[in-house]
Amino acid sequence: MIKKGWGKPFVILLFFMAVVATHFWTTSRYPDLAAKAVLNTNAPLSGLGFSPVVEIKENFSVGEKVFWNTLNWMHTNKKGMMFSFMFGSFFLALMPCLNIRRTKSGFKSSLLGLGIGTPLGVCVNCAAPIARAMQASGYPLQTALAALIASPSLNLVVLMMAFSMFPFHVVAVRILLLLLFILVLIPLASRLFFVREVALQNSGETLCETPVTKNSENVVFADGLKGWEQAVFWSIKAYVFALLKLLWIALPLMILAGFLGGIAVTLLPWDMFHQLDMPTSLGVTALIMLVLSLLGTFLPSPIAFDVILSSILLQVGVPLPYVAVFFFTLGTFSIYAFLIIWRAVSFRVAAFLFLATVLLGVTAGMLSVAGESTLISKARQQLQIAKSSMANANAYDGNDPVTDRTTDDVVDYGILQPLLYEKNVKYTDTPSDVLARTPENISVLQSDFMPSGPPDKRFSRVYGDEVGISQPYLVSYTSFIPSDLAHTTMSVASGDVHNDGWPDLLVMGDHEVLPNIALYTNIGGQSFKRQFLPVTKDFGMVVLVSLADLNADHWLDVVFATYGGNNYVIYNDHGVFKDENMHLLHEKAGNGITMNLGYSDIDKDGDLDLFEGNWGYGPLYINRESSRDYILNNTGQRFEPHALEGLTGETLSAIFADINGDGNTDLYIGNDYIAAESSDEVFIGDGSGNFRAYSEEQDGLNLRGGQSSMSVEFSDIDNDLLPELYIGQIAFSGQYMESMSKIAEKQVPYEAMCSLQGIYGMTTEECLKTMRFRLALVRAAHYITDACENLDDGNEKNRCLIHMLTYKTKCSDESVREAVIFSAHPDDGTAASERYQEVCARSQEVEDNANLSLEHNLEVSNASLNNVLLHRGKEQTAYQDQANERKIGYGGWTWNARFADLDQDGWKDLYIANGYYFPMTLASNLFYRNKGDGQFDDKTKEYDLEDYSFSSAYSTVDIDRDGDLDIVTVPLDSSVIIYRNENHDRNNSILFTLDDQSTNNTFGYGATVVISYTANGQTIEQRQDVQSSGGYKSFNAPAVHFGLGLTQSIQTVKVLWSDGQTSTIEGSLESGKYYKIIRGKAE
Repeated sequence: MIKKGWGKPFVILLFFMAVVATHFWTTSRYPDLAAKAVLNTNAPLSGLGFSPVVEIKENFSVGEKVFWNTLNWMHTNKKGMMFSFMFGSFFLALMPCLNIRRTKSGFKSSLLGLGIGTPLGVCVNCAAPIARAMQASGYPLQTALAALIASPSLNLVVLMMAFSMFPFHVVAVRILLLLLFILVLIPLASRLFFVREVALQNSGETLCETPVTKNSENVVFADGLKGWEQAVFWSIKAYVFALLKLLWIALPLMILAGFLGGIAVTLLPWDMFHQLDMPTSLGVTALIMLVLSLLGTFLPSPIAFDVILSSILLQVGVPLPYVAVFFFTLGTFSIYAFLIIWRAVSFRVAAFLFLATVLLGVTAGMLSVAGESTLISKARQQLQIAKSSMANANAYDGNDPVTDRTTDDVVDYGILQPLLYEKNVKYTDTPSDVLARTPENISVLQSDFMPSGPPDKRFSRVYGDEVGISQPYLVSYTSFIPSDLAHTTMSVASGDVHNDGWPDLLVMGDHEVLPNIALYTNIGGQSFKRQFLPVTKDFGMVVLVSLADLNADHWLDVVFATYGGNNYVIYNDHGVFKDENMHLLHEKAGNGITMNLGYSDIDKDGDLDLFEGNWGYGPLYINRESSRDYILNNTGQRFEPHALEGLTGETLSAIFADINGDGNTDLYIGNDYIAAESSDEVFIGDGSGNFRAYSEEQDGLNLRGGQSSMSVEFSDIDNDLLPELYIGQIAFSGQYMESMSKIAEKQVPYEAMCSLQGIYGMTTEECLKTMRFRLALVRAAHYITDACENLDDGNEKNRCLIHMLTYKTKCSDESVREAVIFSAHPDDGTAASERYQEVCARSQEVEDNANLSLEHNLEVSNASLNNVLLHRGKEQTAYQDQANERKIGYGGWTWNARFADLDQDGWKDLYIANGYYFPMTLASNLFYRNKGDGQFDDKTKEYDLEDYSFSSAYSTVDIDRDGDLDIVTVPLDSSVIIYRNENHDRNNSILFTLDDQSTNNTFGYGATVVISYTANGQTIEQRQDVQSSGGYKSFNAPAVHFGLGLTQSIQTVKVLWSDGQTSTIEGSLESGKYYKIIRGKAE
């Protein structure tokens, strides 16, 4: 109750107490918690904190790691601690205003603490000063202790996050044990063991005096306005003294706890987690759980850290019962709370809370063993029942999406030829009065753009099914294996394979429908026909496709890589692809899968050489010989492989480019983590086909790369003719590092797909059903044992159970292998089983030969914070990372990321494909518009480019020859999508293709085109390279596009050919045209 005469200061303090709490909850805590709930395992972690001030580097000393881990922990807890000190100080300041009535019921006191603590939304470290202030201001000891435990562990948002990331029984056990702790053990221990401490608390003795509280008995507040004035001044004084007192008591202990936590997390042998398995001995299991529980109880974890770190441990292979121990203990108590309770109450109360947390953590682990075993047994039984039912019925129910879906007809070139002839684009000589100066061996042809569509939108979404691209797709159990990127991400290439002027599409199709490579012939920019390719099911799953003229006959050949490791070329015979023209590129050593191909004339001998980037199985395994990368040197007769030296990584992207500006082709390789400060590798070329490893001491370019690189781009984004390097990786922070809620805004729930975008050919109800199935598969991939429980469709549930058991048993469960056969179509059962066995065999082989520690695994999960933009000016030698500064650091799960002038204003924009099913939320692809002042704006929605499908590969190409660049995406979970550019602003553009008849590099790969023109009285230059490397499993047609804004003509075109020769064309070349620059044979 309020003391008589103390109503005024009580009202003032209570008002500001509510203001502080409301401000913290609405602007910081609950937005951040909501963001963590959305991001879950994608939230940026470092040591014991989120959003670190400094990334902990591998080359740091132990002392440096401890220091920075401590600083990162303090930074993470900064807002929560500030709130706890400010909020707790109100309890102390209010102490003279109240007569606190203490109940003799420990249960009621604990229940009050439960009610106070649950909505606070602060971690156990931040709750400790508040609990200390509550205890010091006279609240029952049970109330203070209950609030301390309830605040971090029973917060509603944290619990909802936990239910989405763990099996129901694991979260339910945690809640029940916490309620037991708060409502039973604390009251019981207070009655039996803490009689002296409770009596002291109930005696009313002042436990935390300040100069204000000492003299409070003599304070009398006047009536009227003067009394309120007195009350205001008294309240300010009381609050300041209370705050200083609480800081004096708790701040040093906070720093000490952060330091001890920094030591623990630095010295902790994380490898012990990687080696953990479930032994048959119950005693050994209990002992392991006891050690884990002691560790989890000690660590001073921030709020929600327990949920996120536990989920990461689950994903890297730590058995669920051990994770359940960490899940309970992390955040429930900590060394900081122990120190506070020890100093404020007594050692034995602090020790009781510590030991109770430890023992309850072991109990949670033991109970999860039983729950896990029950769910797995139930899943096996259900699959067996389903198998028996189908066998007894002796009939297939006909509801299998693997084969029961429409597909496109494959046609021979003979049928296509009349259509192509009719639509063939005619080039004419560029008039002589347009060309003021042209080198002798250069001729220029031109062709007008086709008319553009109505500018009612910036981009129009066109599904492949609407224009003849009906390549079927399926989201199946083998599609949802996150570590096997080879067939869970797609591939696309664009290029004119018929030399009729219209770019065609080569796509990787669904691996459940073999052969899964499809060539779509462009019929006049309006429709497509699938053309026959001599690829059979015997080749297995195709994982990478590309187009390049390897035999120098001026026709683009089909080059593709397979899951078995072999790479092939089908030489183009004037638009026809024949079986006898299929050849193996070279004999590969090992079974590494080629995930990247690049083409360039690296030795300036006039022919096309190749880079072959190989991938073993994933980022958790390094220096595997199967992941060795190769240069394939074109000898004229064959492609001679030369292995690149050094530590092998899991290569996902690479680009040929002149990185150091010496005129020779260098090689930048983007690896998906090789346990170093930067995973990427750079090789400096000498112009003769030889490469040496980049050395910072020798080269001094400051080439800071990525840690999980999946895309590399080399493009001039500021028109200074000096290209930048852009490395795309897992980047869930970027320019939003200090605002996790902004990152969360980029994510949407799975069900939102149906209202935001929909699935072509499905009703809203069908879409929702499909998205629930997909989310179940994602949750199964996160080792969530009950992920399939709420699926109503029998076929979907069986597939989900297969997926879940595959993860839980590491492909060793015989019931799963049998289920794969019966769950597929009768005509496809054996093939489905073989594909499953192939994926599992590869998974098991890599698992058996793993060589990365869990510490490195955790670094993989949390190392990448932003994409990297390496920029250097004309007066600079070294590159500097400016991604966040230019507002393009955030990319989500970045796959293909390339620059192109999509709005044709003269500045290259950035489009990022970031669709992936591993996160439990969906994110749209991103469009960053270049503002022309060095900055980019996220204009994805404004440009009608929102796409929440699982897109990893895309090609920018002028499908309809209207002069602007369209975007062709090949999602995993949708048919092909074409974003048709409508040139909304009606800006001008100009396009060039190269025809090099003087060398065997016929399409001019590696050449540079620079244009010059006048706009607003200023001379402007733009640069574009003819690239056939970089990006992620994506290839653009060999054409260079320049947006010109309102400019109607250019004055100069300079071509720096790949052999080092330069050709300069002067005149007045009009916009609105394609120009073909032909370099004739030297006389």
